Amino acid sequence: MHNNQPTALPLETIQEIVSWIEPQYEPWKYRALCRYLRLSLSDPFFVRRNLESTLGSGLDFETETQVSSKRVRKPAHSDYSWLKWPADYQEIYASRYLSSLTEISWPHGVFKVVEDTKPNTIPKAVAKLHNLRVLDLRHNKLSSSIPPELCLSLKKLVNLNLSNNMLSGHIPHEVGALEALVSLNLEYNRLEGPIPVAVFQLSKLEVLSLGHNFLDGSILPDIQNFVNLRILSLESNKLTGCIPTEFGNLIHIESIHLALNKLSGRVPATQLSNLPRLRVLTLGGNKFKDIHDFKNYANPADLENIVRIQSQPSFFLSKLLSF
Repeated sequence: MHNNQPTALPLETIQEIVSWIEPQYEPWKYRALCRYLRLSLSDPFFVRRNLESTLGSGLDFETETQVSSKRVRKPAHSDYSWLKWPADYQEIYASRYLSSLTEISWPHGVFKVVEDTKPNTIPKAVAKLHNLRVLDLRHNKLSSSIPPELCLSLKKLVNLNLSNNMLSGHIPHEVGALEALVSLNLEYNRLEGPIPVAVFQLSKLEVLSLGHNFLDGSILPDIQNFVNLRILSLESNKLTGCIPTEFGNLIHIESIHLALNKLSGRVPATQLSNLPRLRVLTLGGNKFKDIHDFKNYANPADLENIVRIQSQPSFFLSKLLSF
């Protein structure tokens, strides 16, 4: 068959034959044989037909559990590999087989099982998952950047956990569109750049975990917008500047982790020691000039209820009371 020579078989016959090739055998690879096949096998109608012929209609695809308005299911075999499919397959797969789900919790190696040199990336097709409230893909060797489409389309998302992967680049400013978000966990990745202002607009956040990345810049005074925040984890980054006094507005905060950065200046001890629920505060491994005088200017009575001063920089302040 020559590169641009049409095959003798009719288009419908070709599509019928190839439509029965399961995605694990990469039916899209036949697009490279000639222009005629590329056009035939790139037709969205064919892609949908191929997936339905090999995976089912979508309505009976794998067993879903529905409790009240919650729809979840365990990963199917195709879920292990769809991140490596072409974009047109990903989009139709997401629309046909994942769009009804309210929760995708596939942590700890769901996508690592595919033995392939091609890296796992978060596809733009996640924008089709409009009903998602929980997306948990931690520990999956995901690489590349966080697609803005994820933030702009998943308006119902309450919990986003992409921790313990290999994500790089900046945190997209589109994250501010996730207005319903209660928990955001991006720790243990390779993210860089400043924490975008948009993050501080997520006023419903109760958990913000961005630790163990390469984030730089300062902690903005806008942190006072986190009126519901309970856990803040920014440790082991490259953050600079001072701890804003606006930390004193975090009246629900229970745990603050700022250790192992490049923070400097004076610790706002009075504001921190007056936070009624604070039990864990880690500041070690920074460049605070007055850290050893903390007890001298903090309220001694309040301070004893929060922390115990330690000499080791990696856990300078630690938990004293139980939650």
